[in-house]
Amino acid sequence: DVRYNGAVYKSIKTITEERYEIIETDHTILANTTDHVITIVLPPADECQGRELIIKKINNNKYKLNSNLLHIAPTGDTIDMREDMNIKYNYGVRTLQSDGANWWVINRTGS
Repeated sequence: DVRYNGAVYKSIKTITEERYEIIETDHTILANTTDHVITIVLPPADECQGRELIIKKINNNKYKLNSNLLHIAPTGDTIDMREDMNIKYNYGVRTLQSDGANWWVINRTGS
């Protein structure tokens, strides 16, 4: 995090790879699913206690509401007690946080 005059700045990046593994500096991920399904792999929850991630599905074709799927997969644990999670519609967002044992959805928009 960078703090400047009271504001907090966190990383944001757009990805287009079919498989993307979250790295230490990631905070907000914009997954562009225009061309294919994207799978985002979360790090183990026990290595990320308290960490928050924001993941949003985007698409270059703003008139196509249901582009390719965004798949979110944890590494060896769960998201809200499920093995994985999908975001189907463009502009859907999930805010996830680790409690040190699992990932939890703490905020969501869209399906």
